[in-house]
Amino acid sequence: MNTDILRQWRYYGPWEEIRSFGVTKDQFLAGKILGLIAMPSPMPKPPGHIANPYSFPFPVRYSLPEGIREGVSYSDEELIRALAQTAVQLERDGVRLISTTWGPFARFQKEVSDAVSVPVYLSAVTQIPWIKVCLKKSEQIAILCDDKSRLTPELLTACHVDPEDLKRCLPVNVWDLPLCAKAKADRTHYNYDALRQEIADFTAELQREHPEIGAILFECLSLPSFATDIQRVVNLPVYDTITMLKYAAGGCCRRQFEGFV
Repeated sequence: MNTDILRQWRYYGPWEEIRSFGVTKDQFLAGKILGLIAMPSPMPKPPGHIANPYSFPFPVRYSLPEGIREGVSYSDEELIRALAQTAVQLERDGVRLISTTWGPFARFQKEVSDAVSVPVYLSAVTQIPWIKVCLKKSEQIAILCDDKSRLTPELLTACHVDPEDLKRCLPVNVWDLPLCAKAKADRTHYNYDALRQEIADFTAELQREHPEIGAILFECLSLPSFATDIQRVVNLPVYDTITMLKYAAGGCCRRQFEGFV
């Protein structure tokens, strides 16, 4: 634990009197639960997208890694240094949990985790072992990806996923679909209704071709916006980065139970 950081993981409600309160030196804000290491992207971000704070039922702080921009090549050492520095500052700002809006950063899960003393989850794929527990031996996890080639053994190992677990998974690219590809090329605009219909139809067809699918996992950070549409057609559990971070926040943000006895 970073010893110079004042950690006060409490929720102040009507049953608790605030007797004392303090902040870490140079901490200029408070009350943010999730810190997100962000990358600028022009793609639309409706609720459900990780870069839209309305996707979460708690306050979120976004922070850009200094000197890192999309489309520019950096060494691993440069990326690790920038990500670690950003994570450290987010922790000093009082967040209880750290993630990212940029999936490829997941390769550095260990390095970012080692830099701070709050939980770090940089990819939705960290849920694979947990999801696998609830499936029959014959069932698979369909992983809907932006680019499935990113699911390398290096990334999976960094996220504490046994590469052997991929044998229980069916990774597929979603953004190769016609409307998705057009949206990705346009970057600043897409037809939301048409896109969600295309993705839902694709997933339904995937389920017909692979009846062994027992759960859906979105690796792509843009897909949670369409989660309800997909679940409506497949009638299966649907997991993504939002479900992961809400679960993790539940452990970091306990509140007093209340009710009748």
